[in-house]
Amino acid sequence: MSRKESASSSSLRKRPTSSTRKKAPSGENNRNLSEQTTEMRVSFTIRIAAMMMILFLIGLHIYLFQSGVFTASSKAISAEETSEEIDPDSYSKEANDARDKTADVGNTSGHSEKNYDGTVQEPNDEVQKSLPHPRKQYKLLQRIYHDPNAFTQGLTYHNGALYEGTGLYSKSEIRRLDPNTGHVYHRMSMEPSHFGEGLTLFDKGQRLIQLTWRENVGFIYNSTTLDVIQTFNFVTHTREGWGITHDDFTNTFIVSDGSEWLCVWDDTTLEELRRICVTLPNGEPVWHINELEFVNNSVLANVWYSDVLISIDPVSGLVEKIFNFSELWPHHQRPDNADCFNGISRTDVEDEIFVTGKNWPYMYRVKLLD
Repeated sequence: MSRKESASSSSLRKRPTSSTRKKAPSGENNRNLSEQTTEMRVSFTIRIAAMMMILFLIGLHIYLFQSGVFTASSKAISAEETSEEIDPDSYSKEANDARDKTADVGNTSGHSEKNYDGTVQEPNDEVQKSLPHPRKQYKLLQRIYHDPNAFTQGLTYHNGALYEGTGLYSKSEIRRLDPNTGHVYHRMSMEPSHFGEGLTLFDKGQRLIQLTWRENVGFIYNSTTLDVIQTFNFVTHTREGWGITHDDFTNTFIVSDGSEWLCVWDDTTLEELRRICVTLPNGEPVWHINELEFVNNSVLANVWYSDVLISIDPVSGLVEKIFNFSELWPHHQRPDNADCFNGISRTDVEDEIFVTGKNWPYMYRVKLLD
């Protein structure tokens, strides 16, 4: 082997010295390792957050389902479809998400909550406890079909027709019914932003007037066509509208607002003339006055979440009589979605009235007893 070849071979076998070897930058390696660790931590955190969100949504879905918000509706029973007796447990169970009506009920000593949340609420016993000898004080004459989806806020009768106002946002309506069958002849939907409340007939039955709950707006309708012919604004003690009736003798409206006060309005100008405080014989005020009807020179009134009707002197506000309806449809027989006893209307017979409740499957024609 020549010296040149030997030198060449020797140069191939020669290892690079420290001066010729490429050094790896240790600082850059540390930075790369740190960035990889950070990315792993961020990825892990994102995965944990996603898992927690999924668990939260599952829990929320279970809660809403148990609360009845996602309860499926069954087929509603129509008066035209069947003449058989209606099972109160078989009627449509609508989702309760619209039943979120919450109000501060005004009174002189503070306030309480008015809450429709789909749960069963204990009856209001304040008035019932005042009965010295509780008894029915009525005779049941007829049980009539009533739309179980009707959240009844007002009833009124004239010349063979029964008128009903229903509530809840996006579901409020004015209806004209057959008082013998409960069949709806004509209906008119309100604006979705209006929560319908009490209504009554006036002007010899030619016009209807209706309140809204918190919108402070009222409507006057043609009772035949149910067309709106006038809109007006109003203010009450609680700034809410609940019930309304008409006194044909004084040409005034009497209005409730959920408190112990009744407002008296001129039926032409709709201006407030005075207010009446409703009190028991012992002087205690009666709060939560709801639907109203003028019968036999007295104001009959529902008391919110109480199975009684009270008869009120329209001048003094004194409760003169209390009718106990707790046996009409006892609480233990009512399904959860049947709301409170509400809705009173006169009939074409003296001392006979129609009564019902919110989302009740029946109306009842009864005769009031002394």
